[in-house]
Amino acid sequence: MDLLGLGSKGHIDFILDPQGQRKQIEVKLDDNNNKRSLQYIYYDGEDVGGSVQIRLKKRSKVEHQGIRLEFIGKIEMLNDRSTIHEFINLSKLLALPGELTENTSIDFHFPNVEKPYESYIGINVKLRYFLRLTIIRRFTNTIDERKNESLLKEIENHEQRLLKQLNNECVRITQEYPSHQEEFQQRLQQLTNN
Repeated sequence: MDLLGLGSKGHIDFILDPQGQRKQIEVKLDDNNNKRSLQYIYYDGEDVGGSVQIRLKKRSKVEHQGIRLEFIGKIEMLNDRSTIHEFINLSKLLALPGELTENTSIDFHFPNVEKPYESYIGINVKLRYFLRLTIIRRFTNTIDERKNESLLKEIENHEQRLLKQLNNECVRITQEYPSHQEEFQQRLQQLTNN
């Protein structure tokens, strides 16, 4: 799989069973194309571990703000893309900010992972567990900071206008209240005297 956002600078591989001892099963990936793939079998409570291999092309370097790996369990309704339920999301920071200048292999381990449901790919529903590797990169933070500052100033100005308006409203109410109270007391006296 190509590194997202890195163009053709590298390639990622997950090695989940380096000893070759874990059972595998052939799984149909897609109803339309009849594509099949060998997948490892994991049971509820088993550890999930292995290594991530990041292979860079020659003379490539990648600056990053960290490398994060997530173990995700997700249910997707295939006829309604807005219905996605992520029931497991475990995350580990594999590398601190730095620079990749050569091929790198990073070991990972998620102990005692709860896997309450069996993986399933059907006509309407897909339930799956997968690993997602994210190489965190910084692109244009200065632009974002400027946008945030101007938004914050706009919010502060709006809050000040609201406070002034609210304060003026309270002053008007307190000025009107005594006159209404006097009218009420006079009307009450008239009714009790009759």
